[in-house]
Amino acid sequence: MSFVEKKIKQSLTSHRIEFEEIEHEAVYTSHKAAQVIGLEAEKAGVKSLVFKTKEGRFILVLNPGNKKVDTKKISQMEDTKSIYFASPEEVLKVTGIPIGSVPPFGHKTRLRTYLNEALLACDYLYFNPGSHTRTIKLKSEDLLKVLENPIRFQQVNEADEGGE
Repeated sequence: MSFVEKKIKQSLTSHRIEFEEIEHEAVYTSHKAAQVIGLEAEKAGVKSLVFKTKEGRFILVLNPGNKKVDTKKISQMEDTKSIYFASPEEVLKVTGIPIGSVPPFGHKTRLRTYLNEALLACDYLYFNPGSHTRTIKLKSEDLLKVLENPIRFQQVNEADEGGE
């Protein structure tokens, strides 16, 4: 179990949050994770994406598994001209976790976090706790208890379907 995975479980336990841990075959995309754990609605899967601003700041965007991030909206909110995906090496450096299993919290480095409010419409959310072979299930409102001051946003262009 990685340092990040231990940190996540400690945080959930210290906040007295009930959660379920699901073990499964290794998965590397939101779509495959939803299939493997039998999610009917891929939107309940939390896609945790690390971006880098033009100025070199790293940010985290939490989005439903079946949606693409509106990078223009996040750029405006972050007051930067553009954001782009951090490289796999950068993601590992700032989170302590390889791409494909980045959790929504518990990272090596504190990251400014943007939360798509569409996630809160789900009763339960699912995310990788820093492992390709495990998924955590918890109530959506409980995610707010462990995130440090997330910047909440609504994505207007919900037709932007697709999982990375």
